[in-house]
Amino acid sequence: MVIFKKEIRESQAELEDNLLVIHRFFEYNNQLSDTKIKEFLTNSVYGCEIIITNVSSKKQQFRILWQIPEGALPLQGANYQRSDNKELNSYSTITFSFYFYFPKEGNFKQFPSNITIGDKVVSVSNKCDLKVVSQRKEVSFETFRDILASGEN
Repeated sequence: MVIFKKEIRESQAELEDNLLVIHRFFEYNNQLSDTKIKEFLTNSVYGCEIIITNVSSKKQQFRILWQIPEGALPLQGANYQRSDNKELNSYSTITFSFYFYFPKEGNFKQFPSNITIGDKVVSVSNKCDLKVVSQRKEVSFETFRDILASGEN
């Protein structure tokens, strides 16, 4: 019999600038848009792309911890939180996405993704505050899709 135990615990942070990690939120049907989402709609599918860049001259092996936003429910086989081993060559970038939706309105937080090497946290993404509404109050007219979604003449 083999027993494997995995836990998440507070760790010492020694932030470095060799690995960078950011979140980019997008609407499921509009993944290529660079428009920042100011308000999330209830019962709409969203994705979060996690982008990790190695800006050092050596290959990096690390562990990434991420989770869906507070108040959201996972979709397409995503977990509420997950920790994965990754490897990244020098001067390169990897991305991956997960999907979720919000069943109710409110103000929620996105836990920052953490990159650890050994027992030390070496990179942390920014914390995000997310506003979820049943109907958008802030209307953007940056793209033709925004104009159509607004219902305005």
